[in-house]
Amino acid sequence: MCEAAAGNTAQLEGFIQQRLTGKPLAYALGLQPFWAADWQVGQGVLIPRPDSEVLVQAVVEKLPVNLASRVAEVGLGCGALLGSVLAERPLAVGVGTELSGEALVYAKENFANFGLVSRASLLQADLLAGVAGPFEVIFSNPPYLSEAEYEILEPAVKNWEPKSALVSGPTGLECYEALLPQAWEKLAAGGWLAVEIGHTQGMVVAELFKGQGFQWVEIRPDLAGRPRVVLGQK
Repeated sequence: MCEAAAGNTAQLEGFIQQRLTGKPLAYALGLQPFWAADWQVGQGVLIPRPDSEVLVQAVVEKLPVNLASRVAEVGLGCGALLGSVLAERPLAVGVGTELSGEALVYAKENFANFGLVSRASLLQADLLAGVAGPFEVIFSNPPYLSEAEYEILEPAVKNWEPKSALVSGPTGLECYEALLPQAWEKLAAGGWLAVEIGHTQGMVVAELFKGQGFQWVEIRPDLAGRPRVVLGQK
């Protein structure tokens, strides 16, 4: 067997062994397709899901194509969502916050790979702490599982992906309750807030939006027709 073939065989065997442990495919490959690109991921960062493309689409719709605008993502993860938004809106600039330093490393690598460094500030911060507005759009896929929901997750998620990116607290609503007043303060007049939600949370999160003062509150479905995104205008 030639050296190259032996190397390929060893690589394949290593990949198979990783998968046999239950390691998610994206972690084994080091990449996850999302929107129109492949994003570097690894343990310590949440794997972006296709359903989150509904959130990206909602944000892109609210950013004019031919106008400069500012957009912020709370909970940047690997950077796939904010990066996809900026790729679709070349005149926009962004701010991304991420509490996890480990996840922020992946985001910075991805933004460097896709030539987006000059158009975004990536910060280690809790929600919007220390971030100066105003923004035309703020969006987030925050942790939204309750502790009880986390306990019954499938092992491929529970045993591998970071709990801090999944669990909000006892009710699953804690991140929304903390984010909404901060977003309201830092949105421009007429600006939009959009958040991803669990499929049972649509009505209650929509009421939180209305209670904060947001108008034109809308619930959008995911690819399976389940409630997935809530958005509203200041």
